[in-house]
Amino acid sequence: MGVEEGPLSEEGDFMVPMNVGSSSFTVLRRGELRLGGGIPAQERLVVAAAPPDSRETASYFFELRSPSHGERFDRPSLSLVMSNRLHSGEGKIPFRADAEAIALWDAISRSIRLRPGAI
Repeated sequence: MGVEEGPLSEEGDFMVPMNVGSSSFTVLRRGELRLGGGIPAQERLVVAAAPPDSRETASYFFELRSPSHGERFDRPSLSLVMSNRLHSGEGKIPFRADAEAIALWDAISRSIRLRPGAI
């Protein structure tokens, strides 16, 4: 049982934000990182500009993935996604700047670690 460990993730393995109403995507950050306890992961942070003359706002789509390490309980598979897509048509600006969105993402994603003594 479990997923064999392999390369972290190819571009095509990440979920693609579909139907965001814009073809103008900007990759804010993409790469590998280590979570608490040395857990290897990969993330991609994408923003899609709001269509001109639209009530929609920018759509943020942030994703982090970490593969399982086979049968080891201390290395479970992990996937974390943050998106405002469901609310982008409400006309409310989700973040004052991309840096604010990234700061929220970092605060959440960088807090992930195994609970001490859990394994």
